[in-house]
Amino acid sequence: LTINEYNIIEKLGEGAFSKVYSGKKEGTSDPEYAIKVQSNQSNSKKTVFETFQNEISVHSKLSHKHIVKFIDARLKGSMVKASTKQERERAFIVTEKCTGGDLFDQILKAQGFSENLTRKYFRQAVSAVEYMHNAGYAHQDLKVENMMLDSACNLKICDFGFATAEREVQRRVGTQGYMAPEQLQRENHDPKVSDIFSLGVILFIMRTACFPFRAAIDSDDAWSFIEDGELERYWEVQKGFNIAGEEGFSESFIDLLNKLFSPDPKERPSISDIKSHEFFKGPLPSDEQVLAELKISPRELLRPSALLKPVKPELSSGSANTATSCNSDCKSPILTKFFIYSKESVDQIKTKLADTVAQKGKCFIAKTKPKVKLNEPDIEIAFQVDEITERVKRIRVQLIKGKDSSKFVKISEEVQTMMNGEDHLRAISN
Repeated sequence: LTINEYNIIEKLGEGAFSKVYSGKKEGTSDPEYAIKVQSNQSNSKKTVFETFQNEISVHSKLSHKHIVKFIDARLKGSMVKASTKQERERAFIVTEKCTGGDLFDQILKAQGFSENLTRKYFRQAVSAVEYMHNAGYAHQDLKVENMMLDSACNLKICDFGFATAEREVQRRVGTQGYMAPEQLQRENHDPKVSDIFSLGVILFIMRTACFPFRAAIDSDDAWSFIEDGELERYWEVQKGFNIAGEEGFSESFIDLLNKLFSPDPKERPSISDIKSHEFFKGPLPSDEQVLAELKISPRELLRPSALLKPVKPELSSGSANTATSCNSDCKSPILTKFFIYSKESVDQIKTKLADTVAQKGKCFIAKTKPKVKLNEPDIEIAFQVDEITERVKRIRVQLIKGKDSSKFVKISEEVQTMMNGEDHLRAISN
């Protein structure tokens, strides 16, 4: 399989409208590149092709150490299958191949980073966004799924299809779980300021491997605490995290997120404010500490294919984990955890969970821990009850095994329905 002068080696990933391959330029000693190829153009919507065009236009103008390096692109490339010699017209983009893998996968594997490693990658993300903003562009789809790691485990931002040079926009694009409230409400807004909000979501996800809220909308319980200025209550229900041996969150981490999540865009910090914040200026991990926390050996970095998934499907827009309907340019966050908050006792919750899970399939109940597990051939879900405060308990619903996100969401919501009532808080997904 070839596309123009590039020989395709293997498929690295696949989305709704494109596929990503590794490939080499024929007749050269150039390294392997990542080649993003748009799917059948005759079947693609006009807006999809325009997004691809925009990505080429913007990405080709950017050059920064924390942005994936642009190499080449064609809007009318020629893809040829060697066995049939059949030629198909395809648009494609060639970039450096980030052999450290996908940051999203690393976060899930680690189940959240230490504050020092979180700070390292947050600083690198801020550096790239600052460069983009100074170059006149807002990204409009900042998320951990659009961040890669190179061979030195440094962060690089990619996917510039929604980037814009406009100073004020109204159209809602991007990924719902990362979007600022003014985007979701389709208000006229400065997209650069909305990028700042997305950086806050990314910061929280890096640290916890969870979304801070399902979406910044009135009907979301977690977001309503923030919107109503009840920040202490918001952080109270976020207690109980123990990540990388660190219990809870530092005061500087909480303070910075409170500012980044400001419902009023005018009150959000600037890039300069972020860089001068106490959390931003804290200690960074050594290279050895980074590899140890990511559980990557130096040998694996020399065998990059071990860190790259052959295929990583995306969720299509409008999937079950969205809080509101999305237009064609709004993508849904990938959901792997679901939190439900209750005021009942741990034993009462465990009994209800066991009864509900038993109706779904094989149910395993831990004897000494407040934990219940659904174990089916195609899906495995763990239900862990944590005591946040004397009055509030949290049920952590986590997808352990399985690729059917819609089934996971359905089961999670059925558990939520079971827990609904006078003495229960509504579910908060992360």
